[in-house]
Amino acid sequence: MQFKTTTIREIQKRYHNQISSLDLEILISHVTRKSREFSLAHPEQKLSFFQKFRLEKLVKRRIQQEPISYLTGSKEFFGLNFAVNRNTLIPRPETELIIEDILSSIPSSDEKTSTTFADIGTGSGNIIISLASRLSILSPHASNPNSNFSFIGSDISRGALRIAKKNSKTHGLKNSIKFFHSDLLKNKKLLSCINDQLTDRLVIIANLPYLSKEIYENSPKDVQGFEPKSALFSPKRGLWHYEQLLQQIKKLSQKSKIKSRIRIYLEISPEQKEEIEEIAIEIFPNSKIESQKDLAGKFRICKINLQ
Repeated sequence: MQFKTTTIREIQKRYHNQISSLDLEILISHVTRKSREFSLAHPEQKLSFFQKFRLEKLVKRRIQQEPISYLTGSKEFFGLNFAVNRNTLIPRPETELIIEDILSSIPSSDEKTSTTFADIGTGSGNIIISLASRLSILSPHASNPNSNFSFIGSDISRGALRIAKKNSKTHGLKNSIKFFHSDLLKNKKLLSCINDQLTDRLVIIANLPYLSKEIYENSPKDVQGFEPKSALFSPKRGLWHYEQLLQQIKKLSQKSKIKSRIRIYLEISPEQKEEIEEIAIEIFPNSKIESQKDLAGKFRICKINLQ
C-alpha cells in the first residue's frame, strides 16, 4: 500500500489559520528533527507517513491550547534545554533572575568558603541544574578557586523528581546534585543532608506554588488546563507554602550546623511583595529583606538574609 506524501509547504497551508506560524514551525522541526531554518528553507521537503500522522496529532493538541513545551517535551532555560512534562511546571524566563543574582553574589575573596544550594520545589530541576552547570564551569577559573559548592533539590512530586534526575543526567550532573522526595523541609534525610554539609553559607531557593485562588482561576487555559495545579495554587492569598517554608527554615537555622549566614530566594507574584516581607520580618525579626524587580519592572524575587 502506498501513502500520499505531504510536503512542509502543504502542512503550512493547511494549518496556518489554526495555530501560529511559529508554533507550527516548532512542531515541524520537532517531528522532522530538522532545524526551523531548514524547514523554512526547504518547504518542498516531504514528510513520511508517520511524521505527518504525528504532526497532525500534535497540531490538534496545540489547537486545544496545550503548551508547546509539553508537545515537544522540552523547554530552554538559562541557555540549557530541559525535559518537561505535565508533572512539572514549564520554566519561565523571569526565574532566571534568581540564578543571575546568586552568581553575582558568589564571594570573590581569597578566603576559602563553601556554599550549599538547596532548591525546594525543584520541579524539572531547572534552577539547581543551571546553577550547578554554571558553577562547575566557573569554579576552575574563579578568583576564589578554593570555593566548594554542593547542590540539593527536593520536590513533593515523585513525577517531577524523575524529570529532574533525568535532566541532571543529561547535563552531566548526575553525581553532583542530591535529590530528595520531600514536602518542603519535612524529610529528615533532606535535613540531615543540609546539616551534614557543614558549609559556610546555605542558599535556599524556592519557586513554590504562589498563585492565589483568584489569580489561578483567571489564569490562561494553557496554564490552568495543563500545568499541575499543585505547583501553582497556594491558599492564604498564594502565600501558605512560603509561610510554611519560612517557619521550617527558622527551626533549621536554630539547629543547623551551618557556620554562617542563610540566604533565601523566593519567587513571588508582584502583588505579594508587601505581605511576604511582613511574613518574613515576623518570622526573622533581625533579617535583611530585599525585593527585586523583573525586566518588566514588577517585583518578582524576595531575598531574605539571616544574620
